[in-house]
Amino acid sequence: MFEQFIRWIKTEIEPPPPWGAYHWAMLALTAAGMVALFALSPRLRERPRLVRVLTNCFGGLLLALEVFKQLFYSVHVGESGVYWEYPWHIFPWQFCSTPAYACLALFFLPKGRLRGYVCCFLGTYGAFGGATVLLHPHVVLIEYWFVNIHTMIWHMSLVLVGVLQWAGGTIPKTLRAFWGGTAVFALFALVALVLDFSLPQLAEEGFNMFFISPYAPCTILFLQELWQSAPYPVFLAVYLIGFAAIAAAIFAAVHGGCALAGLVRKKVRRIKKK
Repeated sequence: MFEQFIRWIKTEIEPPPPWGAYHWAMLALTAAGMVALFALSPRLRERPRLVRVLTNCFGGLLLALEVFKQLFYSVHVGESGVYWEYPWHIFPWQFCSTPAYACLALFFLPKGRLRGYVCCFLGTYGAFGGATVLLHPHVVLIEYWFVNIHTMIWHMSLVLVGVLQWAGGTIPKTLRAFWGGTAVFALFALVALVLDFSLPQLAEEGFNMFFISPYAPCTILFLQELWQSAPYPVFLAVYLIGFAAIAAAIFAAVHGGCALAGLVRKKVRRIKKK
């Protein structure tokens, strides 16, 4: 029975094309979730406990999905039965893996400055990672139906848990909050860097955390050629500064948009009173 389940879940299909029906359906679900969260923003801000519970639920979902993914790639069926063989390229410390750990950390962190930093990370860096893959899924849509469902739910969740932080008002409107979120990103990146430098022997097996290993090629769009042509320190600096710049743009755009929306609401109220 177990062998049959493994064979079934590893059934191969024709990979769904980017911008095909499946991709559009996942984008539509993501957009609907974002609209719903922003529409519920006033209620969410009045109920911070609910925001915390929902964030924990997203974290639990992400951790469960990660466990299933690890088992999917590690458990195989051969002529002699079921066996375990771990592919190191799926080690769970990629950039898009870290929001799961951030959500887990929030489960234990009390209300305060540090919690705001982690929420800022989810709303900027985490949401950016999810949106990037959702909009450019060329590498992640493969021949396994389970992986295709997993990857879309995963990255959709990254976007939604990030939007939840904005809608729920958990991200402070200060530059200190942004730099705190950036410090969280830097900590995750530092761990990835230590892993990459400590385990060069695994590079041939695709071990490349955050895709910043000096021993394995970077496959991120726009950074592939830079990894090949530029000195490694230059590549790493561009990678880190580039991610921080995009996160800063998200931080500024959302706070600016919220401020503008607030002004519009106030003006509408004044007009109604007249």
